[in-house]
Amino acid sequence: MKFIKKDSKIKTSGAENGAERAGRLRVLANGSYSLAMTAVVAAVIIVLNFILAAIPSRYTVFDVSSTKLFSIGETTKELLDQLDEEVTIAYLTQSGNGDERIEKLLETYEGYSGKIRVKTVDIVADPTYSRQYTDDEVAVNSLLISCGEKYRLIDHDDLYEYSYSNYAYNVSGFDGEGQITSAVSYVSSGNTAKIYYTTGHNEVAFDKNMTDLLDKSNVDYEEINLLSTDIPADCTALVIFSPMTDFTSEEAAKVKSYLSYGGHAMIVSFYGASTEDMVNFDSIMSGYGVDRVDGLVEDADTSGYMSYPYLLLPNVTSTEVTKGLGSLNVLYGAAGTFELDDDKDETAVVTALLSTSESGYRKSVDSMSTLEMESGDETGSFPLAVLLEKTLSADSMGQADVTLDGAEEQEEEERSPATKIVYYTTPGVFSMTALTTLMQQQISELPGGNSVLFSNTISYLTDAETPIFIDAKSMSLEYNTVTASQAAVIGTILMIVLPAAVLIFGTVVFILRRRR
Repeated sequence: MKFIKKDSKIKTSGAENGAERAGRLRVLANGSYSLAMTAVVAAVIIVLNFILAAIPSRYTVFDVSSTKLFSIGETTKELLDQLDEEVTIAYLTQSGNGDERIEKLLETYEGYSGKIRVKTVDIVADPTYSRQYTDDEVAVNSLLISCGEKYRLIDHDDLYEYSYSNYAYNVSGFDGEGQITSAVSYVSSGNTAKIYYTTGHNEVAFDKNMTDLLDKSNVDYEEINLLSTDIPADCTALVIFSPMTDFTSEEAAKVKSYLSYGGHAMIVSFYGASTEDMVNFDSIMSGYGVDRVDGLVEDADTSGYMSYPYLLLPNVTSTEVTKGLGSLNVLYGAAGTFELDDDKDETAVVTALLSTSESGYRKSVDSMSTLEMESGDETGSFPLAVLLEKTLSADSMGQADVTLDGAEEQEEEERSPATKIVYYTTPGVFSMTALTTLMQQQISELPGGNSVLFSNTISYLTDAETPIFIDAKSMSLEYNTVTASQAAVIGTILMIVLPAAVLIFGTVVFILRRRR
């Protein structure tokens, strides 16, 4: 009898093959799912990158530097928001020798406004780019800012401020925003203001800090000798900066005529110039009821001066010229004063910008053997600077005795509707050299309030829509100091609290996993 053995091996093999196929299908399905999910995640990341790249950098980049070296302020933002034409900022650099501060700041400008285009130019690979604009030699990491036919070249060294100490010059400030914003304003604006400053009377020369601020304000300046010429029609404002000798009657007449026509002027006097010797000069303001008085003004209130009673820290009246001063001090050394008479010209509005406290006193020329207050000295609050405005009617402008050179070519709509005068009684308010000379001691620098005041004065007299004054940002290292008690708390947290928290968390996770 034959027994036929069933070939169970074949059946078993078939079952196993089916299981293997199912397993392979599951693996394939899982792999396909993983691949699909990876592709989806990658696609999401790519799309997010595109979205983030399209968002302006002002919303995605944050300046964490202590003095905000790479940020822009409200003045810059206001200017950029007003741009109508595209402004190109060419970063003239060399491969491997870039300036990271400048590069980051330029990213901020370009990220904030679609009207700013930053272009990096390698001056070694492309030496001809700058020659389209200037034949001057261009330093590495300089900036060439252009809009249409107007341009301005900013040398790399001008983007920094330097201080002298330990027999060497050290970088103390970064003036990138101030220089760039000023240049953008210049190339994007239609007209440039023009200031003429008088010569021929031993006037105090402009300090470098003054000319730098004029450049930043995009104001051209040129000397004028009134003995030989009239005031040009393109004069936006006239500056008479502390003459030591008197004007002639003809010169004074030209200034009076210019002002009567709606002219703008900054006038600065010197307390040491006797009123008896400056009759014609003083007559310019006397007609408006502002009469200069001989003598030096001091303050007996310790909060009204710095170090010496004649280094005044005056009270400030809130006006367009003094805006932005806030808590900033204005140092007003070696100053004179004047008397105000509202009845001389009732159409002129005179406002005292700066004044002493009620503890002020005036030393006349005859009583200056001592600077201490004496019984015969006049006391009270003394005006130190005034703002004068006089609105002009069409009739008064038409009847003015015009002596402007070429004024007949000036259109009616170009004429100023008001006479504007800002009068200071010391050149030391703006000239560090003058203050050092008058005080006979070295003055390292004027407070920030003096620069703001000068910039505001120029902007007011030139009718600037957006005053450009951005101070350099300090590059001094700032250190965080920690007290002993704070150090103990930080040490406890780092050495005990954090390790204990990590240990407890790990123990809890371990126990929960063992229970599963």
